[in-house]
Amino acid sequence: MNRCITLAALPLLLAGTFAHAVTLGTPFLTVDDTQRIFCIVTNVGTQPTTLSVKLFSLAGAPLAPQVDGCRNAPLAPNASCAVQALPGDVASCVVESSSRRVRAAVEVTSGQGTAVTVIPATGG
Repeated sequence: MNRCITLAALPLLLAGTFAHAVTLGTPFLTVDDTQRIFCIVTNVGTQPTTLSVKLFSLAGAPLAPQVDGCRNAPLAPNASCAVQALPGDVASCVVESSSRRVRAAVEVTSGQGTAVTVIPATGG
């Protein structure tokens, strides 16, 4: 009898674990050799959140970032981190977080560091 109750409760426990997770993504951006793509993530919640920020090519292959300021570490409340693609990379960003209280965007900067465009990430 105890096994039946335990097995019946397992899906409810697992559902609670994933209920607050979120995945956000950006469109692919093409930049020239002087421009850079940054994936910027901000925790707007009141608790630290674990996250993963990844860059992908048009073919869906993972891209190694030039700079990874997120490093899959917990992100403090009201803090931001960024992952930077290599100059000239065509990339999209995918952010997975343990909290729905994160916001993300992809930013393209010029060779001088000026923002050229910023596109918010969306999720489902």
